[in-house]
Amino acid sequence: MGVAGLGYMGLATALGFAAHGVRVLGYDVRVDLRQSLAAGRAEIHEPGLPDLLRRELRSGRFRVVDSWSELARGASILFLCLPTPAGPGGRIDLRPLADGIRQLGAALRPIPGRRLVVVKSSVTSGTTETILRPLLEAAAGKSSAELSVATNPEFLAEGTMVGDVLHPERIVIGVSRPRDQRLLRRLYGRFGAPIVTLSTSGAELVKYASNAFLATKVTLANEFARVAETVGVDVDPVMAAVGLDSRIGGKFLAAGPGFGGSCFEKDIRAVLGSAHRSGLRLPALEAVVRSNAGQAAHAYSLVRH
Repeated sequence: MGVAGLGYMGLATALGFAAHGVRVLGYDVRVDLRQSLAAGRAEIHEPGLPDLLRRELRSGRFRVVDSWSELARGASILFLCLPTPAGPGGRIDLRPLADGIRQLGAALRPIPGRRLVVVKSSVTSGTTETILRPLLEAAAGKSSAELSVATNPEFLAEGTMVGDVLHPERIVIGVSRPRDQRLLRRLYGRFGAPIVTLSTSGAELVKYASNAFLATKVTLANEFARVAETVGVDVDPVMAAVGLDSRIGGKFLAAGPGFGGSCFEKDIRAVLGSAHRSGLRLPALEAVVRSNAGQAAHAYSLVRH
């Protein structure tokens, strides 16, 4: 198999498969990154990642290649792990992913045989079917009989990336053909995690719904922290007690300055933007964004005083 994009998500994906016995080719457009990884140096600071990288390089199961062509020729299943940063108006910026798809398609054009391309990048529901699949087929000059497309969202968290990729809680795949489902189930079967099969659009939606739900938990914990302040109560043991309820769980209940990072706000705004363009309003998520913005200002005021 092959992985295009060796940043946070792509490197973890590649090494996770390699650690489970799969031979993996990895490619990134950055020459300096390819050279660094091939030498066993990871730019990402994650516990256990440098050791995992060096181990899989030594084993020969992970190898960095220097071109789209080499990646396309050497792998029958290709994972796209390219960035989809926030764009204006609640949209995601598809340009890095679209550019990668065009280059992969061009590399696949002269190569015979079937290929399965798996979109692991975060995209809003429906993007793969309406934009990415047609773009890839046009760039490769191949029909859907020769070129399949699936989706497979990632669920990695900063600080626990290695554990998340080696021992995932669940694996979500989105397919449109039974053959693709069989291929991905066989590939992921060695991970020992539950595998959920949905449509491509359904799998895309799982990622956004998951992040929206977790962001809402963070927001509720912060709002109850404000209530606790008014009555002189320490909110941490309160939320710890709340988290003992199995329906709620204890994760993402720590009060703080609000959620940040690279995913939560971007993903919520993308969902809101997509919904608004479809004529929908999502008042609960709109309230989460407003509350989170207010929490940052509240935390700053506490520090000042």
